[in-house]
Amino acid sequence: MPVLGLSDVDLGPVGFDPVGAFLLGGPPASGRSNALRWLVQSVGRAGATKTYYLGNPRSELANAPGWAAVARTLDEVGELARTLTADLGKAKDEPRIVVVVEGIGDFLSTAADSALVELIKAIKRSNHLLIAEAETAAWNSSWPLLAEVKAARTGLLLQPETMEGELVLRTAFPRVARADFPVGRGFFVARGKVVRVQLPVVEG
Repeated sequence: MPVLGLSDVDLGPVGFDPVGAFLLGGPPASGRSNALRWLVQSVGRAGATKTYYLGNPRSELANAPGWAAVARTLDEVGELARTLTADLGKAKDEPRIVVVVEGIGDFLSTAADSALVELIKAIKRSNHLLIAEAETAAWNSSWPLLAEVKAARTGLLLQPETMEGELVLRTAFPRVARADFPVGRGFFVARGKVVRVQLPVVEG
């Protein structure tokens, strides 16, 4: 499996299953952009991938090499989401399709909203992966677009507060303070289990 980071229990690698919807959250300056870069690189190291970026024109991540396609405007995001949804029904398991949605909250109540909801549903029925990123506060919303991602109960919350486990991933966190977490450290949640993990810094 691809490696998410190091566990604080034994300093061993923490792997994750690159399938379905993966939620990424955290407050400003918590390391979310670096985490997105690392997640894409780690999944790529574990096997062949075809990666797609859906986000905004100001993102530095969108300018990184290696994307199969990039969508930065509402029209482009909606069009690419519909294309990927149609393609997933015909896609084989290899190469793995990885879809990164940066700032998913920016698409609420827009022309791209419903297309993204259908894409998330299609990926959750497949062996491919969608990584959706937003500030933790944005994930507290109950809009269908965000609810589809949260329902998977899988993801990483950087620099979390105790109550955010239940609010975002419906999983109880240990009692913690945000000050205990440096940049790039957070709680990884999968199948109801919680692991404190530190992500590496991606060069460049």
